[in-house]
Amino acid sequence: MIRLENLKLVTAGGIKENCSVLIDGDKIARCGTEKISEPAEVIDLKGNYLSAGFIDLHVHGGGGSSFMDESREDFISVIKYHESQGTLNLMPTALTAPRSELNAFLDIYTDIKENSGVSDNLLGAHMEGPYLNSAKCGAQNGDLCALPSINGISLFLDRCPYIRRFTLAPELDEGFRAARFLKERGILVSAGHTDALYDVMKEALCSGYEMITHMYAAMNGLEKVNGFRRAGAVEAILLNDDVYVELIADGKHLPAPVIELVYRIKGKDRVILVSDAMRATGTDCRESFLGKKEEKNRVIIEDGVAKMKNKGCLAGSITPLNKMAAFVYKNTGIALFDIISMITETPAKICGAWNRLGSVSEGKYADLVVFDEDINVLLTIKRGRVKVTGVEPRPLTS
Repeated sequence: MIRLENLKLVTAGGIKENCSVLIDGDKIARCGTEKISEPAEVIDLKGNYLSAGFIDLHVHGGGGSSFMDESREDFISVIKYHESQGTLNLMPTALTAPRSELNAFLDIYTDIKENSGVSDNLLGAHMEGPYLNSAKCGAQNGDLCALPSINGISLFLDRCPYIRRFTLAPELDEGFRAARFLKERGILVSAGHTDALYDVMKEALCSGYEMITHMYAAMNGLEKVNGFRRAGAVEAILLNDDVYVELIADGKHLPAPVIELVYRIKGKDRVILVSDAMRATGTDCRESFLGKKEEKNRVIIEDGVAKMKNKGCLAGSITPLNKMAAFVYKNTGIALFDIISMITETPAKICGAWNRLGSVSEGKYADLVVFDEDINVLLTIKRGRVKVTGVEPRPLTS
């Protein structure tokens, strides 16, 4: 057994001082402020913070690799990079690409889920494409966007039993049949890369769409048409109390005041911070590739974000989830424990993992992160296995 002592425990209700956590095997056996006396290997966390492992529901790459590289080694490399940053559970996310490349992504996911030492890191495959609106494709390949069809979706589902999320443009989903088809099969349906206006989005959110992919990015908001202001998808989302929303909280895709505005309207129980990280995350390169390493996918890295070569569109984040949490903590009035909830508890609930992940609770998996005041990750604990990330736990300054 392992006993973690002298820590600040981050919970959904606040931060508890002078706590201890007992790990037995791969599970949390006890936690709280009461003294734990069971014999165990003791790790003094020196007053640093401990929370559940971070959960990222939208990630494309990192550490120089991409989930679209058609390589088992690169796939695992992305997972291990994000684990080193405290993201212990994630949804590998595909881009719009030829079906052969999407099939390769799904085949490798299945292989790693069934035959690797990182299978416990995986929460399901997320298909962000090809059923997107080419008018709002952003950095993705608009020529390969397609209309949602039950037959097309079924081919993907038949190939990989681990698909847990689809992003669709709801205005292309006639009668919202695709959304209902997916929801009936327990697959999370997210609206994104959409040209929908207010009325269509409002109806979609009552017809199977439970989540929003990177809110504000690649969608319509309030705009003036012929002198009159028209509500867009963003306003329908803000007025719906039930829908979950993703925010790319790097300060590049969204400024801090907008992040705080959405938090104040939706609350921590409906906001999920995601990295949308691409392969250049964690590197110092000045050029990279969004998706497969092909010239047509080349992007530039500038101003702390990936951009299309013409600089007309962002092409993904290069910020891991812990650094996004740090940005929000330093630049908004949102409490630390609510920020951590938005990268632990809330994503765990929407993806169906709350019974085993998302909080430091007795009986749940010992997927834990130790971090300091700047949300620098000091230690990760994955299924009870302790890993030092390169910085020893140190006392917090008073």
